[in-house]
Amino acid sequence: MNKKYQVDLLVPNSHFISSTEKEWLIEMKKHNPNSYICKTKEGNQKIIQVFNVSSIIFDSKLKTKIITDSTRSFFQNNDQYHLYLFLEQFFDDYFFNNYFKDNNLVKFIDLIDELLSYIPEETIQNKVVNNGYICQFSHYHAFISKLDEYTKKEVCTKFSLLEQKVNHLRSNFSNKNNDLKYAVNEVIQTVQKLILEKKIDFYSPHTRQEYLVLDKFASPEHRKTVVDDDFQVYFQYSVPIISARWIINIIYEKMILMGFTVLEKFFMNYCLTKRHEKLKL
Repeated sequence: MNKKYQVDLLVPNSHFISSTEKEWLIEMKKHNPNSYICKTKEGNQKIIQVFNVSSIIFDSKLKTKIITDSTRSFFQNNDQYHLYLFLEQFFDDYFFNNYFKDNNLVKFIDLIDELLSYIPEETIQNKVVNNGYICQFSHYHAFISKLDEYTKKEVCTKFSLLEQKVNHLRSNFSNKNNDLKYAVNEVIQTVQKLILEKKIDFYSPHTRQEYLVLDKFASPEHRKTVVDDDFQVYFQYSVPIISARWIINIIYEKMILMGFTVLEKFFMNYCLTKRHEKLKL
């Protein structure tokens, strides 16, 4: 296997990048079709990262740092890593033209709603226990449970008012995006195969034991879900929830590249939860 690199580009403004920086990224993607992009910061430095690079494009006008790409070491096996690469590359190709500029949150929420609609429901004893939206409920609940009572009430009131406006602007999708459907089907089939081969579960790329030892959970409900053996039957080897978890974690990465804030991410989760959850917020 050829050695892969991570290239970090230091940028003064990671939301609206310069034409030189954009051209460099386009060239990097062109020469490294299997690469993918993330955005982070170290101290006060804003960094655009390109991973899985084999052909490095240099530009003397840009500040770059090159290191060995060690991402593979975070995964339990090559199959998990290849699933991760597929999702990173697919969403880069899909969203690249929306990176580093302002984007419409309402349209994005509708798009993610459609994306998650392709994840099949899972039933146990004729009751739907998992679908593509369970992660949204879980992440929103974890966020809101950490707030003090005053802030929680303020956020819930604001989100409720905004959600009503969003619903007036919703687009009516009818399973029409073949690209999104293709990506979800690929993930579903891969996860099914890996579960049968005992190469993935809900906790991957970590293990349940690691979560238990760390004992740091977003909420008491999250802790109970991991600690209680009775809950494992519902999600440890659930194809819909594992698929949704891997998909939505990459979506969160790409939202950063599209300039969405953390609060906008949780508002998206609130909207999708309100639309699809069976329990009451």
